[in-house]
This record gives sequence, structure tokens and C-alpha cells, in this order.
Amino acid sequence: MSNKFVLAFLISILLALPCQAQKSAVEIASGISANLKKIIDFKANVEISLTSDNIEERSSGMIFFKAPDKYRVELFFPKKQLIVANGSTLVIQDPVSSKQIKQNLSRLSEKETLALPFIPDINRYFDLFNFSVQAQSSASILLKGDPRDKSRNIGRIDVYCDPKNSTPTRIVSYNKKGSLVSLREISYIKIGESVVPARSYAMAILPAGNIQADIEYKNIKINTNIPDSQFRIN
Repeated sequence: MSNKFVLAFLISILLALPCQAQKSAVEIASGISANLKKIIDFKANVEISLTSDNIEERSSGMIFFKAPDKYRVELFFPKKQLIVANGSTLVIQDPVSSKQIKQNLSRLSEKETLALPFIPDINRYFDLFNFSVQAQSSASILLKGDPRDKSRNIGRIDVYCDPKNSTPTRIVSYNKKGSLVSLREISYIKIGESVVPARSYAMAILPAGNIQADIEYKNIKINTNIPDSQFRIN
């Protein structure tokens, strides 16, 4: 899998954040944080379809996540590849050649950080956006986020939530001119008292062209006490 597709994969994976049907955006965020704490760790088989320049690549493997910010992706098909993040560093490694690409996560921009998988808390969004409830019904809640700092190159973000299952189902980002930048749509299954993602579709508009990702999680298990050694970076 090319680095371009690996980047698209990293941008696209999203362990969704729970959401509660409250009238206040702050109360909704509090519900999100409370529900997220139910997911201590997560592992699953993953099937990935990435499309760029009308070329589709398919891959499969396993994904591991441990709260708040550790994850590991092992891709087996069409070739082996390893992606590990331990909270401060991201590593992409070819297991055959052992060649590594490292990224200091603390140096990522706000938009890049928000795009990383397994966002630990929606309150990170609240650091950048002023949210208000734009629409609310028994089936859906729409949170509109306007950037706090107008000088930054960040536009509006819309977060659609399912109040019954306490999850966001659609996240739409725009640039300062109001043009679409990215879109995520997530479906879920319930395991015990937690609602976890079963499938995620994402689309990002980049200068080099559009990238789409369809990611399906299978054989999902949560809270199995995954050891920290799974996320060790050599």
C-alpha cells in the first residue's frame, strides 16, 4: 500500500464518539466524554477500500486501540504493513524491510490532529470551535461549530448525532470559503453497554484530488485488556 493510501487510511479511520440528546452543546459534549470512557480498548479485523484518482486499492488486517491515544494497525493484504501510534509518535513500518517513517504527533496541525483515528474526546473540537445546536429531533441532532480563531485556516464543522444510540453519524468539515473539505459517515453496533463503529465512510478533498475510504470492522471485541506492549515503538 502506497504512503498516499496509508495517509488516507489514517485520516479516514474514526472510532466514533458517543453523543447525548441535550439542548446545550456543552451538555452534549459531556455526554460524549462520559460514553467514550466505556471503551477502554478495541480490536477488530478490518477491511479497507481506498479510492484515489479513480483507482481502488483493497486491503485487510487488524486494528487495536487503547484509550486514550494508542493504536496499532497490522495490514496483511495485499502486502504486510505496520502502523503504530503511542500518543506522541506515529510510525509506519514495512515489516519485510523494517524501513520506518516516523511522525511527531505533537507537531501536527489542529486539523491533522482532529483527523487522526481514535480522537480521545470531542472536547478537543471545543478548543477550536464554538458549537451551537442548530436542529434537534428524536432522530437527529445537528451541532454547528464555528472556528474560535478567525485568523486560522479552519472553516465550519457540522456534527450530526443520533440521540438514541449516543453516537455521531456524520461529520462534515468546510474551509473558510464554505467549500466542502471532508465528510465522514459512521454506522454502529452495540456491544454490551457500548456502541462502537462497524463501518465508516470518509471522503477528503485534497489539492491532488479526492480520496475516498470505506472501512468495515469485523469480529469486534472491546475491553479485553490489551497490553501496552502492543503499541511499543522500536
